[in-house]
Amino acid sequence: CCVALYFSKNEGFPENKRAGKPCVNLQKNFRCRVHTELEKRKLKGCMAYDCFGAGQKVTQTVYHGKSWKDKDVKPDEMYRVFLAVYQLHQMLWYLNEAALLIPAADIYGVIESAIQDLDRLTRQTPEALLKLDLEACREKTNRLLKEVWHRVQNTVKSTVEPQKSVDFIGKDFKKAVL
Repeated sequence: CCVALYFSKNEGFPENKRAGKPCVNLQKNFRCRVHTELEKRKLKGCMAYDCFGAGQKVTQTVYHGKSWKDKDVKPDEMYRVFLAVYQLHQMLWYLNEAALLIPAADIYGVIESAIQDLDRLTRQTPEALLKLDLEACREKTNRLLKEVWHRVQNTVKSTVEPQKSVDFIGKDFKKAVL
């Protein structure tokens, strides 16, 4: 993650960094030199970023423990594989959250099957991962998530009185106790 992605200092990262260049804080052992100081240094981008385990999956599973520094690894290919696996891991995160929702209990088997299918995709060869139709994966995941959302919405509608819509756009919540 600290190599494959671009960073913008304006977004709370240490520097403006192009994709494929290691972060200035990435050490030789792949640990962050300032990880324990992220808050103090106001590196909000680093604190908020989550690859959902995609970086580990790519290095440990897809590339069998190798890194972009190894001679037999093509770094640009590895970065593109990471981006594909990252997107699959985002979908997996949403599906795992959906599986926890009580209104979705009757379609848990469908959700679990989708999770297993996506997980299998993340374990493919680099060549296969680069050929994946991620848009088709996203569409299939979105259809299932929308089904879960409708079930949740119907459950809420049947148990909660309709309320007047409130517009919060442009409101100042600085002093609000939320």
